Order: sequence, then structure tokens, then C-alpha cells
Amino acid sequence: MTAWMLTAILSLASVDVEVTGLDGTTLVGELVDLQTDQLSVRTAEDNVSTMSLQNVVALATNNSSTSESHAQAWLNLMDGSRLAVSQFNLKQTQADATLTWGEHIHFDRRSLFSIRWLEDSESTNNDKPWSEPTLARWNELKDEEITADRIVIRRDSTERPGEFTLRTLKGVIHGVDTSLVDFEFRGRRMDVNRVQKVAGLFFYQKPREQEITSLCQLHCTTGSVLKVHQLMHSDRTNLRVKTVSQTIAQIPWTAVRRIDFSSDKIVQLSDMEPESVEWTPLISGGRSQELLARLYRPRRDQGFDSQPLRLNIAGKEREFSKGIALHSRTEMVFRLSERYRRLQAIAGIDPELRLSGHVQLVILGDDRLLFESEVHSEMEPMTLDMSISGVRRLKIIVDYGDNLDVADHLFLCDCKVTK
Repeated sequence: MTAWMLTAILSLASVDVEVTGLDGTTLVGELVDLQTDQLSVRTAEDNVSTMSLQNVVALATNNSSTSESHAQAWLNLMDGSRLAVSQFNLKQTQADATLTWGEHIHFDRRSLFSIRWLEDSESTNNDKPWSEPTLARWNELKDEEITADRIVIRRDSTERPGEFTLRTLKGVIHGVDTSLVDFEFRGRRMDVNRVQKVAGLFFYQKPREQEITSLCQLHCTTGSVLKVHQLMHSDRTNLRVKTVSQTIAQIPWTAVRRIDFSSDKIVQLSDMEPESVEWTPLISGGRSQELLARLYRPRRDQGFDSQPLRLNIAGKEREFSKGIALHSRTEMVFRLSERYRRLQAIAGIDPELRLSGHVQLVILGDDRLLFESEVHSEMEPMTLDMSISGVRRLKIIVDYGDNLDVADHLFLCDCKVTK
């Protein structure tokens, strides 16, 4: 970790934190200092423990999320930051906004991606009164290629009374204030009533040649998420940060919920594109084999019936947001472009299949055997943690077990590689 990534030393006797390391160790206590290469925590035993920032996955406070906010809009930046703001203004190339805790920040127009205004009664943790179809339409617009500025007009729905639909117009956004949007459409400038007609805006940006690196993600209690390039301390009660888009913001420690350093250290296999996937049926199915291959293809972050990934661990059902579901016989190969040190996962049979599932799990690194074990319904899910140092080609094989291919649904939950 270089000095330009993280500046200054924090002396924060009042900030209680839990620090998680790459190896699973935790430090719980008061944050004593945070330097360019390490942090220190005073534990309950009044001992000061130090951890290298290279080995830190996350720093969490005991601040809980809150739905009480003065947010009027969600502001999204090009770097991926998502901010709950109470006010937003734009004049030509400069924008400014007020965060929900009162901090006034300035933006270069080139850092803006979109803004979506909320109803006055809407909180930052509740997307109502936008209906699910309307929100789905907004998300579709977010995924479209932005070739020009766009204004999103809200119109009362004729099919669903009390709801509204969205219509977009391409043009040029010249300015925004609390009541109007200065918009140019087909060469004509007009003032659009922002409160009554405008649901949101999308800003066209030219591609940039050089991307600024992200040090961490800062998660706030209001739901805001900042992609941070640099952390800077201002005083004992506030944390000053510079985002990847080079925006400076000051956040009260009371609004900080979590600082996530894992983006460049931990990668979930379900977020990686496999180099190859091969499913082999127990008995060739002829013309139906293609249909079966689609049915039994690996599933990312869900089970085979689109249900959440769950495992019964120590008598309690635990749900996982990340992982891979595989049916026998499946081979998945991942090409590791970065140098990772360990592979970690929790492996078990889908608990909905009772006592039927039985597979052979094999993991190879550059064709070298790293792990091999049977996994069946009657056994406790196993924790996998193995070295993959130097491995460039990782292969996972789920082979047939004692019951042929009956109920062979293996869940590899929280399956990740770490640097």
C-alpha cells in the first residue's frame, strides 16, 4: 500500500470497529490509528493490536443503517459511487450537491452518470412509491448505452391509476436547480418543471483513457456508497475522502457503516467468467441432451430452482448471497489472470434434497490435485481453504457418487479466491 493511497494518521479514541483480515482473523475494539500501511485497534483487554492494510478485508463500525434521511434523490457517479442527496444543482460544467448529513460537495460535470429524484415521503432505504415495473424500467435505462444527455419524463399511467410511466428524450442538459431543468431538445432550449415532470437525468460522458484506481468502498448508514481513491482524516469526528472521480467529501464517523477493502483482494468465482464449462450426462440423452444441459448448467448465486443458496450448518439453515450450484457430472475451468493465494468455500448438498445427494468433489490447479473428497447429504457441509499460489488454471469437477446422478446438487457457497 503506497503513501499516496492513504494519507495521515487517525487518532480516534471514540470509534469502535471490527476489522476483518484476509485469513479470517478479527480485531474488535477502539480504532487507535490508521496509517499508510497498517491500522491499530485497542481491544477490550487494553492491548493494542496491529494489522497490515494489505491483509485487511473490511473495517466495520457499530453504526446501524437508518431509514431516517432527508434524501431527495439518488445521485450516481461515473466511478460507481451512489449518493443519497438532499439537494442537487448543475450549471454548465460544475455541479454541487448536499449529502443527507449536511455536507456540501462539488463535482465536475464529467463525473456525473445519473440522478433519480424521489418523492418527498421516500426514504433512502425504501424505493416506494416507485412501483416495481417503473423501477425495472429505470434500471433498463441505466443499462442502455448513453449516446447523449437524456431527460426522463414521468407521466401518469393510464393502465395503473396512482402510478406513473417513464419516457426519455435525448438532448443537452444545460442546468438544473431546485425547480427547473434547462434542457435543449432538437435545438430548442426549454425550462422543464423538475418537480412535476422530471423523474431523472442521464449525463453523456466521453470515454476516458486512464482510469483512477479504487482503494476501497465506503458504505454509509444512509445507503450511500462511495468508491474511494484516497482516505484522509480531518478530525476526530469526521473522515475526509477523495472518490475515484476526484470528488472530496467529508463523512461523519457516525455515518460510516463499513469500509470495504476487498475489491482488489477477494473475487467470488460466481463473478468470474469460466474459461470452459462441460456437463456430461450419465446416459446420453440424444435429442433431449441439449435440454438437459441447459437444465443442469451451473447456476450463479442461486440454486437450480432459482431459490437462494442455503446450507444446514450445525443444525441451523444459513443463506448465502454468493456461490455456485453444480450438478454431476460438471467440469468448470477458471483462468486466473491475477496471482491469488487461497481458494475458500463451504461445500454441501442442497438441503432440500434430503438424503439422496452424493458426489465426488475434485479441485485441480494446473492439473495438480489440490483437493478430493466425497460430499453427501448426511454429512455436515465442509469448509474448504487451500493454497492456490502460482495456479493459473483452476478446475472444479463434480463427479458422480454412490447414487449415480440422483439429487446431485452441490452448492459451493461463498466460493472465492483471495490474494
